Amino acid sequence: MAGSRRVRAVGTSADQSVTTLELFFDLVFVFALTQLTELMAHDLSWRGVVRGAFLLGLLWWSWAAYSWVCNIAKADEGAVRTVLLGAMAAMFVIALAVPEAFDDLPGGLSGPVVIAIAYFVLRAIHLVLLWLIAEGDQVLRRTIAFFAIGKVGAAALLLVASQYHGITQTLLWAGALAADYVSTYLVDARGWRFNSPAHWAERHGLIIIIALGESIVEIGVGVTALPISWPILAASLPGIVLLALGLKKILEYVGEDLARPLHGIGLFALYVGTALYLAGLAAFKRRAIHHWSLPRLITAAVLLVAVPLVRGVPALAQLLVLTVALTALVITESRTSSRV
Repeated sequence: MAGSRRVRAVGTSADQSVTTLELFFDLVFVFALTQLTELMAHDLSWRGVVRGAFLLGLLWWSWAAYSWVCNIAKADEGAVRTVLLGAMAAMFVIALAVPEAFDDLPGGLSGPVVIAIAYFVLRAIHLVLLWLIAEGDQVLRRTIAFFAIGKVGAAALLLVASQYHGITQTLLWAGALAADYVSTYLVDARGWRFNSPAHWAERHGLIIIIALGESIVEIGVGVTALPISWPILAASLPGIVLLALGLKKILEYVGEDLARPLHGIGLFALYVGTALYLAGLAAFKRRAIHHWSLPRLITAAVLLVAVPLVRGVPALAQLLVLTVALTALVITESRTSSRV
């Protein structure tokens, strides 16, 4: 591949599989997601959810950038391995600082500043590696140069945001997210390379599985201080980050008061988080094979409509309604696929 002698990168083949080093990187990323869930759980308000969504957006886009690099260059060979370890360290620093991403705690380093600098390092490592790999490919290098503008701008906005609080800080974070995403959307797509569709699909499938595992962790963490009971067992057996937040809160409720309903942000996270996940799957299917998944869209719409209807029922019943809706979706899709 272009530039391979300089950076000692080995190109991937069409049947490239996900490496153990990539899985290690994904575990660090999911640790950041776990920290993010805890951050939103401690600030269970609309402000907390919005801020959590902004942070999730930046983390996800960073992860996606590295998953693409590993699609064109083998992660466990040559200089890419060393670079990926450096990126892993930056992601781990971000994960450690997530609890202080917006509100710095007394003593020590400034959490918001640490987040901004670690994010810049994470993105800079990615861009430098791409630039070196693209040696001799002027189209790709022009793409990377334009791509870098948004990443540097996003890091700069995060650094400025670290000096503010409240709505100003939140708006600056929104600007950073916009700079990161919009710059990617506007780049010349002709410059990108894509070696292995199989690797791309496997990598994204595995990160979903790992993130679902994070939900399982949240189920356990949510009841560690409560005595085990039948309601807790029932609630433990039925979108990922928001769903984990909803499950965490619902298990706290059923362990303390069976009649207590989940409301506000917790109910939103449980139902709307799942609806967003289903809508995302449907949109991906449309993008990939040009067909809409009507059962998933219908289920997502039903969950959104159900939010005000289940607001006053006990938390365990709210979870039961969600479980029934998803079970019906699975049965419907299973029957549909069996006829194909």
